[in-house]
Amino acid sequence: MTESLPKLFVLDTNVILHDCGCIRNFEENDIAIPITVLEELDQFKRGNEDINFQAREFLRRIDALTGDVLSTEGSPLGPGLGSIRVVLGGSADARLHESFLQDTPDHRILRATLSLQQQSAPRPVILVSKDTNLRMKAKSLGLRAQDYTSDKVQGFDTLYTGKRIIEGIDSEVINRLYAQGGRLPAADLPICRSTSRHGPTKISCSETAASQRSPPTGATMPRSSGLKNRPATASARGMPSSRSPSRP
Repeated sequence: MTESLPKLFVLDTNVILHDCGCIRNFEENDIAIPITVLEELDQFKRGNEDINFQAREFLRRIDALTGDVLSTEGSPLGPGLGSIRVVLGGSADARLHESFLQDTPDHRILRATLSLQQQSAPRPVILVSKDTNLRMKAKSLGLRAQDYTSDKVQGFDTLYTGKRIIEGIDSEVINRLYAQGGRLPAADLPICRSTSRHGPTKISCSETAASQRSPPTGATMPRSSGLKNRPATASARGMPSSRSPSRP
């Protein structure tokens, strides 16, 4: 009954550069970050592009979560979520040495994932990467591999096209909006009047005012097994696909 056990997701660098908040989208499952991923993120910290922001923000978040000492058991991500830990390269694997001649970041991430698979059996260990070639290499070694799909939209017809202006929101709700990285469930908003699905909605309540873009109610996106659905957004972020200077 391995499927009943919490999964261990190993994240590739390009997943983090695509979405620095990805670690909150794996429900009660645990997350492992290979030390190679931190090395690669260090190369992307400086700059004004979106991937530079993603790298900096992720490193800030993981530093806040782990405190002064990073336990080998991992640090809890919060209620209803698993834990996160950083893992070293792992022991050498003959299959890697026989199959791949070069020592690359890809292959070090594969080595760490293989080591976790051996240590965690029978618990499912899954490599999550947006790099199709890396996923194929992982599968050839007997590893489970998935794309990170929690922010892909099903079609342009599902995207919200208007702008909702919400006025008089309580300051406590505004604080939670900032604390949660600009995301807030629609159910938490005191909606007083709504128009059509693709039209604007104006909310009149009490104190302060906030303006935000939000998707139509109930719009969700496909996900890999164990990933949380997230609301569709009109600005899905792209990122480089290769691992050489423009990688991940």
